Amino acid sequence: MRISRPLRTAVIAGGLAAAIALPTALQAGPKAKPVPGTIKASTLYAGDKEALQLLKRRSVVCLWHKDQVQMRITFVNGLDAHITIHVQPNYRIKRGGLHGDGFGSLQDIGVDARAKRRWTKDLGKPEGVKAGAPISECSPEINSIELG
Repeated sequence: MRISRPLRTAVIAGGLAAAIALPTALQAGPKAKPVPGTIKASTLYAGDKEALQLLKRRSVVCLWHKDQVQMRITFVNGLDAHITIHVQPNYRIKRGGLHGDGFGSLQDIGVDARAKRRWTKDLGKPEGVKAGAPISECSPEINSIELG
């Protein structure tokens, strides 16, 4: 059986497209299913009380992004001053423990006066955990807020 030139070209092009798409799909990592969370002040909060009172927090989620855990939070600063929020990005992996709680994990997030900031951060690969392991809790904490 002889295959026509246009059909042969289409088959080769389709195979080439599949060969390119497959490695790209495999590099994408685990499917990102966002886990909703809440952010609250740490029990040892040591910052400006008014800034904490006037800071709105919403859309807190943790998810896998490729082979790293990513956290997203939206902040709205109600003050007439720039603030820096010091966040401990805590999250739990099901049967994998608490992560993001180390001193080196602290994140500094600046928000301008009367502004909204959508913050996104790749937190890295959780130690000893396979990429894509279920995230069971997304619970960052605010350690302090500084003015300026």
